[in-house]
Amino acid sequence: MIQASRVSPDPLDVFRERAEAKAMLVEYGDLAFLDAVDALQADAEFDGLPDQYGADAVQAIMAAAFGGTR
Repeated sequence: MIQASRVSPDPLDVFRERAEAKAMLVEYGDLAFLDAVDALQADAEFDGLPDQYGADAVQAIMAAAFGGTR
């Protein structure tokens, strides 16, 4: 029997998806910009992304996601 291997998604890809989802909520008026950004920053820190990938990478993902909003 062949066993399927579990592949974990790239943490930065997951964070990027979360950032894009929050940006859409901001764009539609369902979430305040500062609340979205604060939540994403807290999530990134909880997941250790700034330590693992650098704060600049985390900020770049958020900036790209929110580039067209506000």
